[in-house]
Amino acid sequence: MARRLRLQPSMSVVLGSWLRETFAPMLAMHRTKILSVGYDDVLLSTRTALLEREGYSVTSANTFREGLQRLKIHPYDLVILCHGIARKDRDEFARIVKLTHANAAVLMLELTNFEARQWADAVASSASPEEFLSSVSNLLSSRESHPFL
Repeated sequence: MARRLRLQPSMSVVLGSWLRETFAPMLAMHRTKILSVGYDDVLLSTRTALLEREGYSVTSANTFREGLQRLKIHPYDLVILCHGIARKDRDEFARIVKLTHANAAVLMLELTNFEARQWADAVASSASPEEFLSSVSNLLSSRESHPFL
């Protein structure tokens, strides 16, 4: 029969702190990093909450310039471009991502007109949270099985 180890409250705090400091960086390294770009703070925060609930590490940018600055600082596995950004701006942002971060996938969100975009890896509906999460998962899964796409 296993014996339970009882720790003093101060030891629990120290041990918990040590565990977080030791293992958090390793766990964070393996989390998929997503950059979500859009102009509407409510949509950005909703999208971030949905993705974080699924275990993704999400960074938001609410301007084109801020998104580009964040891309310079960190590599991302996926860049999501909101339907609220003008189409020409989304195309330009996706082009920059593809030219500077070849391993990053680009997902463009649309409310209607789901035609393929030249620089996007996928186009998905932003109307349904379930469809959005499914599109993210499918795109990331296909990139893991074919990393050079």
